[in-house]
Amino acid sequence: MDGGDLLALCQENLVFRCDAFDGIDRGLLCPFQYFGVPDDVDYAQIPWRNARFDEEALTQAVATQKWAQNALEQYRKRGGKRTLAFCVSLRHADFMADFFRGAGVRAVAVHAGAESAPRAASLEQLSAGGIDVIFAVDMFNEGVDVPTLDTVLMLRPTESGVIWQQQFGRGLRVAEGKSHLRVIDFIGNHRIFLTKIRTLLRLNAGDYEVDRALNLLADGAFNLPPGCEVTYELKAIEILKSLLRARTPDALRAFYEDFRERHGIRPSATETFHEGYLPGSVRPQFGSWFGFVAALQFEASFVKVAVHALRKPGNQENVLPEVLRQWFGPDAGMPGTRQFVAFEQTETGWRMAAAAAPAPVGKPERWREYDRPEIPELFGLQFNAGSWNQGFAVKDRDVFLLVTLDKDDLQEGHKYRDRFLSPTLFEWQSQNRTRRDSAHGELLRDHAKKGIAVHIFVRRSKKRSGRPSGLTYCGEVQFVDWEGDEPVTIRWRMDQSLPDRLKQSFKVGGV
Repeated sequence: MDGGDLLALCQENLVFRCDAFDGIDRGLLCPFQYFGVPDDVDYAQIPWRNARFDEEALTQAVATQKWAQNALEQYRKRGGKRTLAFCVSLRHADFMADFFRGAGVRAVAVHAGAESAPRAASLEQLSAGGIDVIFAVDMFNEGVDVPTLDTVLMLRPTESGVIWQQQFGRGLRVAEGKSHLRVIDFIGNHRIFLTKIRTLLRLNAGDYEVDRALNLLADGAFNLPPGCEVTYELKAIEILKSLLRARTPDALRAFYEDFRERHGIRPSATETFHEGYLPGSVRPQFGSWFGFVAALQFEASFVKVAVHALRKPGNQENVLPEVLRQWFGPDAGMPGTRQFVAFEQTETGWRMAAAAAPAPVGKPERWREYDRPEIPELFGLQFNAGSWNQGFAVKDRDVFLLVTLDKDDLQEGHKYRDRFLSPTLFEWQSQNRTRRDSAHGELLRDHAKKGIAVHIFVRRSKKRSGRPSGLTYCGEVQFVDWEGDEPVTIRWRMDQSLPDRLKQSFKVGGV
């Protein structure tokens, strides 16, 4: 449940596996019909924090009349008589229940809030046919026994394959008169949605497996248990395929950063191999796997290194507790003072020595170039690829515009018109789905009133000498004017003129 690699704890030795497919094959679970339908929400606009979407922003995106109407139409088209729907938040569940009731569907919302319908009574009514739909939030992932449940409605992105499988499994109980389970699952434009198809179809990790599975499904050649069907609408297939990464030299780097963002630690070489990538492929450029790791400037977590590295020669017994007690005393591991240490290997074993504390967060220096992972550290933030590999990031009281001027190597839909109109005036274009009346549009226009700083980092091209180019900090900018929708074009004023050395590099107009 915490995203840890269980196989790594038993030397990658999987002894036995029995999952939903096996249960259906043995007649212990009922067959299912799965429908993957397109989600029109632009998830690229929703902040991603601590390996999940920001709940408030996500709720605002899905708790709308348009989105609820789409869900209602899918329910009426594909749903059964007893439905359990999984929602983003309390407010989302209440909104969906109100909307469905307004359309004549007997629906309630069950959650941990004060306005929740009674949990046990609602389940009894659903089982007896007294209500049609329960909209739930983190209440029925496990421990629910409603064998007659015939529809599961997935109304939320799910970061964890385990949680998604638990929700999916709520309807797999066998019941008299129940021929199959219907699953209606929304697919959006974020790589987190690949978790769903991987979990559903028991795929090995790696984008190649997803692409292959989609092709087999299209040809009717994917091996499913008897009575089961998996159907993706054409637009949902297009969304999933757009999320896949080509098997290029940059694909391993992209996987590495994506893994680090989702799990909070870097992948091991073994984990990388199991994901369908070859760790040895980095050797020509970086010398070794660990050279590659160092180049991506990742500091491995204390626990990850300690558990795997601190072992006795010969029997490989972990000696971390013993080493910790040598430094901290008998209360090692208990809450207490924060100390910075380093591990040192001696002739007789391991020991811990004092280490300098990390340097305090600095301030960005105008006209200085920074690697992308360095930028959040300047503002006391953590780097994650999902937010910082895009050109637009909102973090608390700061907005960051990360601009690449030359767009030749970008996909057509990402060739935004970004340019200097003068040494102090910059024209920037939003993502294609942004409108002036959207939350992000109003935030950018009114940033000064709201006390929000807008920072701009610029680079000429995406790569230099085969490596990612750094971005030059051009300071804070002020909103001047704007025009258009989807995308919005905004002009920003800088309070200092570009130095001469950057004017030519950045192709400054009016020079």
